[in-house]
Amino acid sequence: MSKNCGYCGKIFIPDKLESVYCSKSCREEHNHQSNIYRILHPKKIKKSQTKYTQSEKGKEAIRRAAKKYKKRYLSKPENRLCHILRVRLNHSLKGCKKSKSVIKLINCSIQELKHHLERQFKEGMAWDNYGKNG
Repeated sequence: MSKNCGYCGKIFIPDKLESVYCSKSCREEHNHQSNIYRILHPKKIKKSQTKYTQSEKGKEAIRRAAKKYKKRYLSKPENRLCHILRVRLNHSLKGCKKSKSVIKLINCSIQELKHHLERQFKEGMAWDNYGKNG
């Protein structure tokens, strides 16, 4: 099965089904041109993104992404704790760029932090009921 290159238009046989470009250089050049366009036309990009996110297709894509995120990142206590730390740290910094990862900032591993917090649990507390009833 042959395809037309997404950048130069040349006909090529893709090595992967999802391949869009005939070569690495075409892909890189297309990415470069796209970046230049984004820099020169930020209002058009914003308008297009807003239109998409307000469409049914865009809303559904956002719902799918949120569901995937919750399943992947919030299912394990370690991931959930990492997420909470990132959010809390981000809120506390209020717009300052984070130069170090959360792990470096708290100066221990997520496992060590989890163990430390578990030692402070009171009777009836567990990761499964985190945030419920106070």
